[in-house]
Amino acid sequence: MSSAEVIEESEPNAWWTTLKHEGVLLSPPVLEDTFPDGPPEIREREIDKLRKNHREFRNNPDQLRDWLDTVFEDLLDHTSGWEKEHLVSDEHTYQDLKPNRVLVDEDDDPRLAVWIDDDRVTDDDGEPGRIGIYSGRRTYADLVKLLRNTQIPIGILTNGHQFRVVNATLDRESWTEWDTEAWFEGGEGRDSLQGFYGLLSDEVLASPAEDEEDSLIDKIEESRDRQADLSDVMGTQVRESVEMLLQELDSVLMEVDEETREEILAPLKERDINRQGELRARYQASIRII
Repeated sequence: MSSAEVIEESEPNAWWTTLKHEGVLLSPPVLEDTFPDGPPEIREREIDKLRKNHREFRNNPDQLRDWLDTVFEDLLDHTSGWEKEHLVSDEHTYQDLKPNRVLVDEDDDPRLAVWIDDDRVTDDDGEPGRIGIYSGRRTYADLVKLLRNTQIPIGILTNGHQFRVVNATLDRESWTEWDTEAWFEGGEGRDSLQGFYGLLSDEVLASPAEDEEDSLIDKIEESRDRQADLSDVMGTQVRESVEMLLQELDSVLMEVDEETREEILAPLKERDINRQGELRARYQASIRII
């Protein structure tokens, strides 16, 4: 199940379905619990400032770092605790993998790593590039490897045009990607910007030293727990349904006369299927019906 499924277009969190997803970063039930009335609103004055700085970056890609400062420090209110570029400490690197920025708490524990894909800020035609595709997959893989080996809870891969929020553990990875072009279009685009703020602002991005309840990482873990519970329930229900269907089929075969039974099972005999193969075929047919 995609993390974008089960949300109707008319619902207050329909903006979630407009984003790109891989795996389940946040499940729809958890998102609905987080924003029952939709994401928190951002004041128009702040959006105007964001729009102005975005336009400056679009016109001059060299303004990328300034634009990122606006997003992370002004919009999300992460005004302190940054290690940037050459100031990123060795403990937040892995082998030759080093993020461009790391947000740390008062104990210097990492809260967030930012990996900037400078090679995909613009394409050959000067248009906004795209992260995570073609050779950009290698950059994404490097970020995932870094997160897994440093245990930094959240990573963001960005070229300034897209922000891919990534969570990666040793056995799982998931991400959701925002496109900044949509942020200033109104409607669901505006809602997606407010959702970005609501999930990543300083108030909800937990520090490892703090209680993580209601934080983004807490919601990610809750989503995974609910997904696992759903898989267990579905697995049990499918098994019980197959057993019930096979029992009913056996009952039917026992009640019909020998000639009718032979007619029902004739296709199996024509294919020279033994008893074990017959049971396997019944099971496969039951799964397909269910």
